[in-house]
Amino acid sequence: HMYQFNESLSGGPFGGYIGATVDTWQTKFETYNPSADWRKWPFANVITETYTPYKGIVGGTDDEVAIAFARLLRVAIMHRVTDSYGPIPYSQLESNESVYVAYDSQEAVYTKMFEELDEAIEILGRNTTLPAEAWNRYDAVYYGNIAQWLKYANSLKLRMAMRLSYVKPELAKAKAAEAIAGGVITANADNAAMHAAENRTTLI
Repeated sequence: HMYQFNESLSGGPFGGYIGATVDTWQTKFETYNPSADWRKWPFANVITETYTPYKGIVGGTDDEVAIAFARLLRVAIMHRVTDSYGPIPYSQLESNESVYVAYDSQEAVYTKMFEELDEAIEILGRNTTLPAEAWNRYDAVYYGNIAQWLKYANSLKLRMAMRLSYVKPELAKAKAAEAIAGGVITANADNAAMHAAENRTTLI
């Protein structure tokens, strides 16, 4: 599973959640010396696997809610990429067929992400009364409950604001206040998770 590779095996050791049990490996995340093949996957795999469906949605529908979902998920995915690597291709990826485009600075990426997140939050906020049945078949996380997606979006904004607390404290404070005012996840019932099988839940 590429999700396990990118999320658990790459990020888990840095967060102290997991660790290698083999002490003879010379290249591993736990000693800040992973091999080049391991270092590239959270970048190369995530970008290529994200943008094909993303462009299919954004370019294939006029439904503002569907586009808001696509932009929200792109921010949720790509903010981890920029947090891992710093400058990344972002602003030009949407309008180009190739992924080989100019990189944006991390500041520019975060600025653009906040703009997209705010737009998605505004659209979702206007559509919380849509019946869940309209999205249930496409939504394996909240099963069409847009109010819960709105909490997720605001929680993502809060998370991103915390990332800025040491570099742009005033902006971080403003974005955090916006997120909390909009309503964030405060109970386990609102956690974003894909229920893959009985007793096996993947948090996102």
